[in-house]
Amino acid sequence: MINQTQTIEDALEKLSSKQHVVSNAAVQANKDRQSRISTAERLGPQLDAFNHSVDLLVHLFRASHLDEMAQFIAHPARVLVLNFLIGIVRGIGFLAGVILLLFFLQGLFSDMPFLGLLGIK
Repeated sequence: MINQTQTIEDALEKLSSKQHVVSNAAVQANKDRQSRISTAERLGPQLDAFNHSVDLLVHLFRASHLDEMAQFIAHPARVLVLNFLIGIVRGIGFLAGVILLLFFLQGLFSDMPFLGLLGIK
């Protein structure tokens, strides 16, 4: 009878502390989680400052176009072809601008008598 009473008391003790439901690994995991949460709360402002710094660096790298420069360095032939084509387009634009300017000036100054001597009509 004493043995049975002791077993019932042990069962009631375990039931009140929930030892029969929760394993020791779960209890340890809960303690580890609580310590990680307190660590995160302590480091929160430092982590925020670090995240802000990383965001700032990402913005600077995007603004400096380092990825494009790395592509150009990796493919120098592409850079030469691209610069050549850009030069051709700029030259054509400049030529078209000069021609339009000359036509405009010819229309403005065609009535001038001294320009008639130069053959400009």
